[in-house]
Amino acid sequence: MKSIHIILTIILTILSCSKDSDKGTMELNPIYLENKDLFKTVTCFSITNIHAQSGFVIGNESTYQKYADSMRIHPLNSNCDTATLKDIGFGKYTLIGILTAHGSCDSLSKEILMDNRNDKIIYTIDIGESLGPCIEILYIPLNLALISKIPEHYQVEFEVKRHPQ
Repeated sequence: MKSIHIILTIILTILSCSKDSDKGTMELNPIYLENKDLFKTVTCFSITNIHAQSGFVIGNESTYQKYADSMRIHPLNSNCDTATLKDIGFGKYTLIGILTAHGSCDSLSKEILMDNRNDKIIYTIDIGESLGPCIEILYIPLNLALISKIPEHYQVEFEVKRHPQ
């Protein structure tokens, strides 16, 4: 009887220590946004005013406001002085993104993983560049994603992979 108890204890211990525990890497459920989803007044903001090629992480309202101000266009139209970006609940979400450029015939896929073992979020953008005949239109997305609020000590790593398709 004692040996059955020991064997059951060992089996339960092994099962509770699976490799896919909270210390592994798991996929998040992000909400992907297009550039136009972020801007309430598209004509008042320009992504060419920012340097987002290395990626950005916004976790609070004051940083978000600085980000909005850096993209604001001040044309003769004074309505842009009060234009705002989409409301985001930073108590619940973190906004991440990275600027890329790709053609209209290219394929684009995105994946965001949480690596709890190394305290980081990995955002991978995979661009399959078209080699065939195509009328190219250049897209310059910010690859925006709302993810669950991440802990302050976590780092976000951006990977942009390009390959012929």
